Amino acid sequence: MDITVRRTKREDKKDLINLFEDLSQDTKKILTGSVFGFQESVEFAESALDRLTESFVILIDENIIGEGRYVYLLPGIKIIAEIGIVISDSYQGNGFGRILLSHLMNAGLQNGVRKFVVYVDSRNLKALRFFRKSGFNISDVVLEGNRTLYFMTRYLRKNENIILPLPEFASALTHP
Repeated sequence: MDITVRRTKREDKKDLINLFEDLSQDTKKILTGSVFGFQESVEFAESALDRLTESFVILIDENIIGEGRYVYLLPGIKIIAEIGIVISDSYQGNGFGRILLSHLMNAGLQNGVRKFVVYVDSRNLKALRFFRKSGFNISDVVLEGNRTLYFMTRYLRKNENIILPLPEFASALTHP
């Protein structure tokens, strides 16, 4: 099993659309509050390629199984960014999110980000545990329609080297 993490490329658009399209109805609902279709998958893929977004993909044997990104919340001000991670349903719970988060946080530090924020649906207990274990704290609770979202934050320290506990297979990880 060859595991690779790299920056997202324009050529990844079709594979990203497939990643978002192949998510289960439950995963889509937890991510966005509703089940989304092909057009929304295209929009998610295109937003990963936006110039204000820092995006990485994780591949197994050259197949994209996940994507993580951060977006600067205020254009031109790069100290606060919102983070998002999507892992294919069949690979969730195996440490791939931690690998992407480590890459995102280290890239953020290099680019001057001092605070990451994320909104987590209250029904998404896996994501809530994941971000809590990764040093995020609940800062606020937001009611959005019929959803309750936890607004979570994590401050980064200058010169911090983010090393999250990685799964055992991470030693096979390659960085192009």
